Amino acid sequence: MTPRIFGIEHILYLTVYLAVAIGCFIWVMQKNRSEQARTLFRQIVALVLLFCIVWNRISIVIHSHAAGYDETYNWWRLLPESFCGLNSLFFSILALCFKEDHPYLHHTAFVAIYGGALNTVYPTYLGQADSFLYPATISGMLHHSVSLLLAIYLIATGYIHPGIRKFPYFFFGMAAYVAWGTLLLALFPDFEHYDPMYLTAPLLPNTFLTWYVAGLLVFIVHAAVLACFSLFHKKKSAQP
Repeated sequence: MTPRIFGIEHILYLTVYLAVAIGCFIWVMQKNRSEQARTLFRQIVALVLLFCIVWNRISIVIHSHAAGYDETYNWWRLLPESFCGLNSLFFSILALCFKEDHPYLHHTAFVAIYGGALNTVYPTYLGQADSFLYPATISGMLHHSVSLLLAIYLIATGYIHPGIRKFPYFFFGMAAYVAWGTLLLALFPDFEHYDPMYLTAPLLPNTFLTWYVAGLLVFIVHAAVLACFSLFHKKKSAQP
């Protein structure tokens, strides 16, 4: 039976994911947990994310070949062409190699939260094969879910310090992603079933959520989220 959103396989995946994520947070956030252990956990999760996104890109190439797409372009599908795919690649490397509170992390972490949460709960690519464990499907589920876990962890442990003054990092990061999608679209205008960064179709099929409408909504939500963080930090610092 073809897997469906909120079908039995999806519900089971969400249940296991939540159980694992909560268990990891309970373990790593204990007060007696050393900083070395928390650093190791961050690095392990980042490596798992890197593995998942590389696996996903390879699986998409294989899926394209099996679907009979133009062989001239199939290997170019190794290059991430979605917001979440490109972000998972960058985010994993940044979390591994870049210092605490680096500006790039402020962009990639929140893209991981918004995109990871949406695609974990509502993965539109379910049904591309008869099995939930089809490589292109399960690797896509995993890289979204792991990126979400990593982003929440970095914020919860203070590795990232969000605030309204850091909104430009997110804005310019998203602009760079759109520029990447525009470049891919210019390079491969005749590529079958290819819509880098959803520049030519809605993010969710048959909705008004084009990239610019969704982008505006995300910017508004993100500004509100950062304002809440700033308010929280202000009240916390004012306490005796």
